[in-house]
Amino acid sequence: MKDTKKKLRNRLLFLSSTLISAIYIVWRSAFTLPVGYGFVAIAFGVLLLLAEAIAVLELALEFWHFMKGSEPELPDIPEAWYPHVDILIATHNESPALLYKTVNACTYLRYPDRDKVHVFICDDLNRGEIAALAKSFDVGYFGLVGNKHAKAGNLNNALRQTDSPLVLTLDADMIPKSNFLLRTVPYFFLPQMKKTDKGVWVPREGGEDGPPEKIGFVQTPQSFYNPDLFQYNLYSERRVPNEQDFFFREVNVGRNVTNSALYAGSNTLISREALKSVGNIATDSITEDFETGMKIQAKGYRTYAVAETLAQGLAPTSIESLISQRVRWARGCIQSLRNVRLLTNREFPLSTKLGYIATFLYWWTFFRRFVYILSPILFALFNLRVVDSTFLQIAAFWLPHYALQTVAVNALSDKIRNRHWSNIIDTILFPYMSGPVISESIGIRQTRFVVTKKDGRTEKGAALRLYALPHVLMLGICAVAMAVCVLRIVMMGAFYDAVILYWLAVNMKNLFFAVCFMLGRPNFRMAERFDAVLPAEIEFDGRVLRGNTCDLSETGLSVVTDRPAYVPQDGVFAVRLRDREYSGELRGELMHVIQFGNKWKYCIRIVHMEEASRRAYMQMVFDREHPLPKTMAPAVGLYDDFAANINKRSAPLRQSMRKLPRIYVNLPLKDARKGEMLVDFNFRYATLRFHSPEDAAESRDVALGFGLTARLRRARAEGAASREVLYAVENWRELIQNPAFDRLLDAWLQGVSPA
Repeated sequence: MKDTKKKLRNRLLFLSSTLISAIYIVWRSAFTLPVGYGFVAIAFGVLLLLAEAIAVLELALEFWHFMKGSEPELPDIPEAWYPHVDILIATHNESPALLYKTVNACTYLRYPDRDKVHVFICDDLNRGEIAALAKSFDVGYFGLVGNKHAKAGNLNNALRQTDSPLVLTLDADMIPKSNFLLRTVPYFFLPQMKKTDKGVWVPREGGEDGPPEKIGFVQTPQSFYNPDLFQYNLYSERRVPNEQDFFFREVNVGRNVTNSALYAGSNTLISREALKSVGNIATDSITEDFETGMKIQAKGYRTYAVAETLAQGLAPTSIESLISQRVRWARGCIQSLRNVRLLTNREFPLSTKLGYIATFLYWWTFFRRFVYILSPILFALFNLRVVDSTFLQIAAFWLPHYALQTVAVNALSDKIRNRHWSNIIDTILFPYMSGPVISESIGIRQTRFVVTKKDGRTEKGAALRLYALPHVLMLGICAVAMAVCVLRIVMMGAFYDAVILYWLAVNMKNLFFAVCFMLGRPNFRMAERFDAVLPAEIEFDGRVLRGNTCDLSETGLSVVTDRPAYVPQDGVFAVRLRDREYSGELRGELMHVIQFGNKWKYCIRIVHMEEASRRAYMQMVFDREHPLPKTMAPAVGLYDDFAANINKRSAPLRQSMRKLPRIYVNLPLKDARKGEMLVDFNFRYATLRFHSPEDAAESRDVALGFGLTARLRRARAEGAASREVLYAVENWRELIQNPAFDRLLDAWLQGVSPA
């Protein structure tokens, strides 16, 4: 009932917003163009009006998708129906280490008949180390030399040598979950199945409801287990979802209604018959996937996008690679729309054409952002009026349009994105996207395919400052324009300038975050961590410490215990793990120990794993949901974003180096002078507090309780005037091996003086 009411409310909101926005555009067109202010003013006025009109049209199309589009229900099919599947992993120059995780996951895919799943690495550099990797996993390998058609040529080479009816295409970094095929293959039998009134899926009778439609492809989200640059550089990886989540989980699913879901090149299950009908992967676009998907839809195949995350990979880790990726996407989409002759091609239904028109309009977002930033500057600094209206007219027409549209956009994003963050992202990218979109639209093509780098590190220093120059320049100009507006308001009482002042303030806010983004953020983490609670055993010196993992990564893990224990500071120890059907043992070394609450976390770096354990461990890490947010946190707003960027950028970096768990005892010493206390104990060292500094001897024996005595020797000479003195425990190994020591620990942890 709640969902029905929410859908009805959203539909009314979208329709109302579209109506009010249409009224606003009509008013803008008929009454606000600066006709009497010269050619330059008219030119910029028309440019701003077009930007606003296109934004309203694009949003209206997305509202339509959102109101009508839905995700298909996954049918339950007989196990015998599951067909053979070819898995094609496309690689160009990615490292064997990156590919290892993807290939490994493919060998763990669950399927009724595992012999029907065929994995192939498609390597268009024909590298010996990648061929060796394929051999070690006993999967197929297609090496290619002299490939002229980039990723399309690589995949087509593999398609010519395989024949399964379904094909799963994966990028080198995209790691599928073990249930990927089980959650996608049944969609291809949706036309042959129906659901009874009792909720049971049964095969349709022959000829029932006419000839069944054919499924072309099923696109699952491109999800990422590392924070994207927007999350990471703006200190929001725990507050804001990945920038691509909104498109794949909302926009692309909405496009099902117009049969215009985008084929994104990876995490996609495709019908081989559909591929053959369009001559396999398109080779005349730098976004071969996008164009192939369009051609499949033009042939009458039904295509679906689903919201369930079934594979996850690496988002670009440098600004250069991010910009290169987005420019390629923009140019390639525009190329493909031209190649398929979208507007005149009769194979596309009108609804599908409208879906792709929305795609084309989206890429003009970045030039529109430039127009929005430039317009108030022209008015404030050059008195160039680009909108001819009064303050009251603006309040009457623009304010309802802006307010209602903001509410509708936030409802459309379903807590994945808000207008504030969309504006920030557009502002970050507009200096680098506007030119390529314009040039590609007028026929100046980019023909070179550029592979997005996924396993690099973020840039430093000079490179970041160079990328920030356009934003810094625009921010400075906006500041000057704002000062002029304030002066005019104070000196002349020009209320119209209040609108320009607000406009400049919004632009400055977006530019401020764009500069913060371009300043970057240090990345000290070697690998991304996944939250995971698994039973773990740490074995050392003939003893076993039991606990649960708190997180896992490719290079390390953390184990949480209810009580502290001595784990060797130096040297290597064994860690055993079990997760579902995966189990393995690794050798690790202790990096540091952290106490939080009444628990202790042991952070361990992996030193060695046998191959079988390594493969199982990689599944423990990656065959699960990533820890990044799926929806926006409640604390996501202007103030919170300012606070996150200012406070965290200025906060000093703190890194724990402690390798021994410190137990805060704060109990009087047994049989000792008045005022002498055991302050803390970390197995190898103890801190004593004395009544006066003169009472601190160089060495002494201390009765701990339960018949245990610690032999102490002063650890350092400095701080001789202090009442608290650090001692080394000379017989620490003897103590921790004594069965009574566990009872002593329990007493200390409960704050009770030991017997």
